[in-house]
Amino acid sequence: MIDEINEKQRDMMLHAFGLSRLKESYRNYYNTRGDDPNWLDLVRRGLAIGPCNINIGIYPPEVGNFYLTPLGCIITYEISGRLNSKKGD
Repeated sequence: MIDEINEKQRDMMLHAFGLSRLKESYRNYYNTRGDDPNWLDLVRRGLAIGPCNINIGIYPPEVGNFYLTPLGCIITYEISGRLNSKKGD
């Protein structure tokens, strides 16, 4: 399943889970347009849920959050591990 996730989606999943800069996750959300095709594809695959409207007055109505599912979190950790092993960490 990991091989079917494109590079942009991998980067977005790592960012959503807070693993783009750190080795431990500290969050699980990604704020973007609700019609983002990469996130909608992850939702279709069962790796994310959303978009969830976050209309709190500072974002336009077309913006929402996507969240990784438990399976999406596991795969994100696997992606992170693969990237770290390639970097020599």
